[in-house]
Amino acid sequence: MKSKILSLFLCIIISVICLTRNNIYSQVTQQWVRNYNDSIWIVNNQNRYSSDCGYAMIVDANGNIYITGNCEKYTSYIFRASLIKYNNSGNVVWIAAYPQNYSTFIKPHAIALDNQGNVIVALEKGLNNSNILLLKYNPNGSLLWNVEYTQNQYTIEVPRAIDIGTDGSIYLTGECSDSTSTGYNFLTMKYNSTGVLQWMKRYDGPGHYSDLPVALKLDINQNVIVAGSTSMVSTGNKDYCTIKYNSQGVQQWIRTTGFGPLDEISDMTVDTLGNIYVTGSIVTNSNQSEYCTIKYNASGTQQWAAMYAGINGYIYNISKAIDIDRAGNVYVTGYTEMYYTLEDYCTIKYSPSGTELWKSFYNSGTNSIDVATDMKVDKNGNCYITGYIQPSSGKGYMTIKYNTSGVQQWGIKLDSSGVNALSYYPFIQIDNNNFVYAAGTKERQRSGYVDAEIVLAKYSQLIGINNISTEIPSSYNLYQNYPNPFNPATKIQFQIPLSRGVSAGRGVSVKLAIYDILGKEIAVLVNEFLSPGTYEIEWNASDYPSGVYFYRLVTDGFTQTNKMILVK
Repeated sequence: MKSKILSLFLCIIISVICLTRNNIYSQVTQQWVRNYNDSIWIVNNQNRYSSDCGYAMIVDANGNIYITGNCEKYTSYIFRASLIKYNNSGNVVWIAAYPQNYSTFIKPHAIALDNQGNVIVALEKGLNNSNILLLKYNPNGSLLWNVEYTQNQYTIEVPRAIDIGTDGSIYLTGECSDSTSTGYNFLTMKYNSTGVLQWMKRYDGPGHYSDLPVALKLDINQNVIVAGSTSMVSTGNKDYCTIKYNSQGVQQWIRTTGFGPLDEISDMTVDTLGNIYVTGSIVTNSNQSEYCTIKYNASGTQQWAAMYAGINGYIYNISKAIDIDRAGNVYVTGYTEMYYTLEDYCTIKYSPSGTELWKSFYNSGTNSIDVATDMKVDKNGNCYITGYIQPSSGKGYMTIKYNTSGVQQWGIKLDSSGVNALSYYPFIQIDNNNFVYAAGTKERQRSGYVDAEIVLAKYSQLIGINNISTEIPSSYNLYQNYPNPFNPATKIQFQIPLSRGVSAGRGVSVKLAIYDILGKEIAVLVNEFLSPGTYEIEWNASDYPSGVYFYRLVTDGFTQTNKMILVK
């Protein structure tokens, strides 16, 4: 009798494993969620919360997460900025506030890390006549220096983007006005690593009206690329505008491109060859908007321009973010809207020559607003998009993953709980181990006031793991990688047996990590619960030098380390 029960149990286990085998690629797990609200204080004998908004995030090589935002005291319209460091387990390492006491309006716009792990934040300070404020913190959260830039007391300066040079120099762009200007100019600056201004360049476009930058990137030669829009005072028409400076601030070229009356860049990136990619939206003469993505070579010569005007009556097509993969393919995302309907995510992949390879849409349901706001592409060409969704119920952030063919692999929602809760403008990052982070602002409308908090979620996933056999192994095994030696990719195969205490649904905790010759962990390929089976995963070492590496499999009852050799 006992043997029959055991046989039946094993059959059920094996059936569950076989049924779930094909879903191995679509598994995503919410590891943790963290909410941050600066403080609570008493107003008229009631608890009142501060309103905290997140604006930018970055992740370091060790999986630490840095988020910056600001906090407004309830009804008082005084602020302070916050920089929060979380470790990869979601624990707060430190919080830095600036200023220590609440003061005038202050809002972070951009964040970056230098090679030493220092954190640089660019902020807007002041309400009517704002200045640019730069803060630099060391990895322990101590403020190293702060520097403020203003032309005079009557002008407005707002930072928009920063990037860090290989020598720790800080490059910043934003808009500025002056007392005699009818609008705004590009303002691009370089500071050295100690906060001393090295040079400053303004760009006042031919229309002498409103020139607004949105992005700044350094290329591999430390040239500075700035992108935004320029407009005419006489008509208000806007064109794309891209400028290249060398590291000394000498202008190399300017390119302005117009397709319609209102053309605005939203994002920009560069590749290792110095090619520049910009995306945004153009408004046609028929008052319809289209995606518009352009590639320039390092000399500023346009290589191609790709438009997307929607299908079947889509009239609003707004591109928000751009990224590229190692092969030079280009990905853009944003949202599209039809007549009398609401927005959907819309993501497009182009070849290096500008040929459309695929389009993918995401709709969370009938009568739902679905707006994609940010995107990142991993080393294998998978793209991750986050945005906010507002169906009739269940508002929140939605993060999705597409594979290289544009097929959705998974989607996961971070709910906004509470009365009339809304989530706005999330942003996304991927770390070296392909953990995904989505963050932003969660706002709740309460009786008579609004409070908000910064929210951060970490997602883990099974990246490229293939369960390659229907047989259940009888023991743990970690096989020699193949090929070995290899360049640049190799495959690693391992086995997880069915053993006492192992549930087929929950599986066993498995970690497979890569270490360099000094024993430093440099990559985590697997860190999940896996059902019993035989698995194979590929490690691509394109970013690592030739040498000896080790890979280690660790479970609750088994540990084994093997050696492999990378030869380039």
